[in-house]
This record gives sequence, structure tokens and C-alpha cells, in this order.
Amino acid sequence: MAKNILFVFEGEKTEASIVKNLRKFFIKENTIITCAFCSTIYQIYKEIKEDEDLDTFTLLRERKQNEESLKKYNTSNFAEIYLFFDYDGHDPIASDEKLEKLLNFFDEETEKGKLYISYPMIESLKHFPQRGCFKNLKVKCKENIQYKKIVNANCSRKIIDFNSYNKNTWKWIIREHLKKEIIL
Repeated sequence: MAKNILFVFEGEKTEASIVKNLRKFFIKENTIITCAFCSTIYQIYKEIKEDEDLDTFTLLRERKQNEESLKKYNTSNFAEIYLFFDYDGHDPIASDEKLEKLLNFFDEETEKGKLYISYPMIESLKHFPQRGCFKNLKVKCKENIQYKKIVNANCSRKIIDFNSYNKNTWKWIIREHLKKEIIL
């Protein structure tokens, strides 16, 4: 039985950097394989819907940026597939209705993959309010507001670089983001 888990990211750099750092402290098994799609989740959905014989893994392996990282694997080598993508509300083809369709389509990690959406994007991990209360921390998500610049201008210097996080930093970030659940 397959033991590998495939993490699929929208981009090649930031998400891979985060997982690499998390692996140092929390993920000890070598069963997680990462790759990037380098486009929006809407494109994966479109390609799979157009070809009913195409599975998620095969589509990913055919992408140039994944030739090396996935060349020794096939679909049966993976027990689970997780897709991590940004909200991308400013994308002309994006809509909340389409996003709901995507979440229903990519709803099972052992089938086409389980989709997780970063809102508005992965950089939200380091976007914290000045006084520790997320209640009033809001950004527009359906406009190109240059969110990365907003985050980098407002986040604490000690958490600006994902690569520099230690275990205590991750624990603090996780704890702070869990507080959002209470507010929401």
C-alpha cells in the first residue's frame, strides 16, 4: 500500500520554503513529496474536467517544473494528495461559485486530491494585527491590492522570513491563527 503523500502548491518558492521549514520541527517522515503547478487551481480543474481519463498526479507529472521531482513516481505511489492554493479573488475567471465547485470537486485526498485555500494568499500566515486582535484585520480579496507588500510592510521583522522560523515561532503562529476561530 502506498505511503507517500503529495503536497501540490500553486507556486514553487514560498510554499516549498514553508514546508521545508516545518519539516525540520514537525514532520519527521520522508513520505511527503512536494511539487508545484505554477498556475491557479482553476486551471487544474479545467484540464481534469476536459479529460476524464486524466488524474491529478499525471497532470502534475507532465508539467515541466515537476519532471525531476516526480519522475520516479506514478499515481499508485501516493496514498493522499493535498492541494494548497491561494484564493486569487482578483483573477478574472475567479468567483465564489466556482471556488465552491472546486472545493466540492477536490474534496477527497485519496481521489482527485483535497483542496485547501489560503485566504487571500499564503502570506496571510505572517499577517498579524498590531494589537493582537484579528477582529478588525481586513483586506479586500477581489481586487489586486498587492497583499504581499501590505504584509511585508506590516509584519514583525522577526517573522518576515519563513526560512528563519524555529519551533517556538511556528507554535506561536499556529496558536495566534487558532484564535481566529474564536473570532470567526
